[in-house]
Amino acid sequence: MKVRSAFASCAVVLALVSVGTSVRAADNVTGFSARGTLVVQTQLSGQKLNIGGNIALEQRASTVRVDMLSLSFPGTDQTLSALASSQLFPPGGYSVVFDQAKRNYTVWSNSKRVYFTSEPGAAPPSNVAATAATTVGNANDLLHAFAIARPLRDYRAFSASLTLTGHGTTNGHPTTGVSFSLHRQERTGEPLDIHGTLKLADDLDEIPVQLTANMQGAGGLPPSGLRLDFTSVDRNTPSENDFAVPAGYTKAAKLTDVFGRLLP
Repeated sequence: MKVRSAFASCAVVLALVSVGTSVRAADNVTGFSARGTLVVQTQLSGQKLNIGGNIALEQRASTVRVDMLSLSFPGTDQTLSALASSQLFPPGGYSVVFDQAKRNYTVWSNSKRVYFTSEPGAAPPSNVAATAATTVGNANDLLHAFAIARPLRDYRAFSASLTLTGHGTTNGHPTTGVSFSLHRQERTGEPLDIHGTLKLADDLDEIPVQLTANMQGAGGLPPSGLRLDFTSVDRNTPSENDFAVPAGYTKAAKLTDVFGRLLP
């Protein structure tokens, strides 16, 4: 089993962040950018493993960019953590843009100065930010199922619930709390079950500033938990240039040319 199971957890987290921004009624905000910290608790070969990192996220209409800025393994030996993260993480991190309209993703590495673009409608890649950005886009389709029945044709089972849990202050913002539960199963494959909480910032048009989640199911994902905190949020719509591959980068033939090695 690869560490990608833990990274699938990251994908779900960012999907739920997108959910928080996509279900707001009468919202004229067309995008935002944020930075934060993410900690995932998962299992590798039966052993508990913590994976931490710093991320940046930008959303402009139906296009999402995720930047993986750092990766570490809290609670492990520093030398071992550095070695493991170097096998999973290219120097300088990487960026992923998912275009929901075109149903494709683009990944690039700043250190290697290479990029990879999928075919429209391609299956999600099995890497941290790539899987994350892809799922962020897919989340909009999931939530639209409440208003439009068409997406449900692709599922054998689907159920979701949102419950208000009160008001408070989170990460310096007045927030509205929401607990969520999601169960879905495509026509083929295992079911996916997720439950947790969202803290929506009342002064930021309900953009989520904290999310906790527990999940298990599809893709061999072991029981996992995670926490995401946005430490800064900018409601201004990001520039279109942020979602384009930097000039001078070379197109790669395959995704692994961008990411490099993965731990077995």
